[in-house]
Amino acid sequence: MVEISLECAIVGQAGTFDVTTDDGKKVSVLKDAIKGKNPATITCDVKDLQLFLAKTADGAWLSSPSEDVKKLKKGEKTALIKALT
Repeated sequence: MVEISLECAIVGQAGTFDVTTDDGKKVSVLKDAIKGKNPATITCDVKDLQLFLAKTADGAWLSSPSEDVKKLKKGEKTALIKALT
């Protein structure tokens, strides 16, 4: 397994945070790590936490310098972010 670091955002909230996990682990382990970083913000059960890939319709990852990501980091939703969620 390879350790990976993911930059995560909570849609509608400003800021991002990093979570580290192994690439072969189940999604439930990633959800536990995400909730562990945000226990006051994420109040639902881990099983109810929804994750969304930050990829465009053509399969490209969202780029940090893009306007969509800049607005997401400020807690704003663009049409693309709404479509992804």
